[in-house]
Amino acid sequence: MSYTTNLKSFSRVKIWYVELDLDFCSNTYGNAPCTASVGVTGLDKCYNTYPHCQDTTNYVKGVKTYRFSSHDTPLPFSNNERPYIQDITQLPTEIKTDKFTVKGRIKVKMLNEPDNDVGIDPYVSDRSAIQGRFWHKLVRRNINYKGRTIRVYEGFSGDTQAEYQQRFAGTIDNITFSNSGVTIEGVDYIADISKVKIPYKYDISLGKDILATDTSITFSGDDVDTLGGQSTGKTLYIKVNDEVMQYQSSDYDSTANSIAPIIRGFKNSKTTSHSEDDKVVRVAHYGPGNAFNIMQRMLTNAATDDEPGAGISTAKINLTAFATWRDWLGNDTTLEIQTEGFFPEDVQLDEAYFGLVSLYDSKSWVGEDLKITVRRNVPNLPGRDMATITDSAHIALDSDGFDMNEPKRFTRKYVFWNWNLVDDDNKIASFTRRNAFVGAEEESSVFYDEMIEDTTFQMWLSATMDASTSVEKFARDSVAREFAHRRRARPIVTFETEIKDSTILTGDYTYLNSDVIENIDGTPVRGIYQVLKREVRDNKIKYTAEEQRANLVAYITSSTVAGAYPSSFDTATEKQQREGGWIADSSNVVGSTRQPAYHIY
Repeated sequence: MSYTTNLKSFSRVKIWYVELDLDFCSNTYGNAPCTASVGVTGLDKCYNTYPHCQDTTNYVKGVKTYRFSSHDTPLPFSNNERPYIQDITQLPTEIKTDKFTVKGRIKVKMLNEPDNDVGIDPYVSDRSAIQGRFWHKLVRRNINYKGRTIRVYEGFSGDTQAEYQQRFAGTIDNITFSNSGVTIEGVDYIADISKVKIPYKYDISLGKDILATDTSITFSGDDVDTLGGQSTGKTLYIKVNDEVMQYQSSDYDSTANSIAPIIRGFKNSKTTSHSEDDKVVRVAHYGPGNAFNIMQRMLTNAATDDEPGAGISTAKINLTAFATWRDWLGNDTTLEIQTEGFFPEDVQLDEAYFGLVSLYDSKSWVGEDLKITVRRNVPNLPGRDMATITDSAHIALDSDGFDMNEPKRFTRKYVFWNWNLVDDDNKIASFTRRNAFVGAEEESSVFYDEMIEDTTFQMWLSATMDASTSVEKFARDSVAREFAHRRRARPIVTFETEIKDSTILTGDYTYLNSDVIENIDGTPVRGIYQVLKREVRDNKIKYTAEEQRANLVAYITSSTVAGAYPSSFDTATEKQQREGGWIADSSNVVGSTRQPAYHIY
């Protein structure tokens, strides 16, 4: 019987299935290349894990998968799984509308039973006695479990392994013990970017005193050769005290540990003298290039690269999504501006990543395919089909809720940019440019009658990274888009549907036709909502979705293209109305139904 068939059955028996990938040496104790010889029988042998390895020089890191199933159901397969799972609690990814995406988490509660080590210990037959509880032993043998892989699947009794649905993939964050058992906590892959600080910390210092006029500098330290960078032909940057310097990777002399020539006082930092042993910081530098390519490299590059990243495998990233939005407005050389970022010290990688995501009016999260994805805030992309959710056909009775989302509203927006890379107690003084939008109507007595400020310090915008007028225009447009999103409250709705509507995923745009919120005339609202959170609850799915602003993005198309649009908005289909740009009248509305005018992105 298939998973889909079981899902509709009243007598189905659900089974959770969990896999943990922990380190495991590929060698056999005492056999070449392993030279361990403390003992060849009994308790003297290792457990093929590094913390207890007796020949670390020849340790070969491999992977061993440990499998577990629900404790009160039949064993699903013949994979040496232990029936230890008591309960699973999943906190799904939630797209936040202000800053960071809330990473998905899972908690797996397991029994901690006495275990005979069969299938776990490669030398179990050599031990004189087997005792102890499973998890106490496994954790002691694998004290380096943090960051290793956890996968969670859901299925039903009778399903084949191929039928099981993967519900979570991520890394182990913690394992805790209590009287009732053991709890394993996992976080999704996007959490990896919160573990990295940029730039990477190296042991580099000045090899001797330098004057403000010197353009040849000698260095010392264990990591001095990293000054050459990972690849030739790159422009690199360092920071000594409050001075930033620029040089070419090819100008580093690995024999003399020196750089010549080097450009002093980069980014308007103060050129001054420095002393021997002063700390040298390699400035993390991204770009110049397409923002979505940079985002992808921030996820995949190693922390030690010239463009530091979280080292996440491309298999865990939705590469198609990044490519789609990379090319949406053109290719690498035409996407608005060539993005560039400089980060001199102690910046969290997730702060830098989501700052870039926000700058390009986007959201990034882990999708239901368990891959990190990205999407620009464009609710009416041509060719995109959107489902319609209605009270009668989809929403479970008395499951809906409504919140005006007032805390996310502001009446004026400030963005400070063109960072001079020098830390300052007065943060505003570290930025030399500012853009602002003020909602005079929203602040007036006839509307909200209050002022709510929102301020962003944008480290990704620099007046030197493109023609200054292009950057200034992009900065204004970026602030204008964000201001338009938040100048008035955008309601949040919650509702539950049956499992049959599970094709609507996190981040999707959907029509909501429901009296969970009513129009001014009392009729049920019909609007476009984006799903911010999706929680699977047995045979129900709980959605949290945010209303999108009524002004859609205008797409200008030729009348000669296949399936040409009609000349009148009123005679166009709803899909055509959504996908095209239509000319508004003098009242800034479109058609006889007076729809809000379109915005050219």
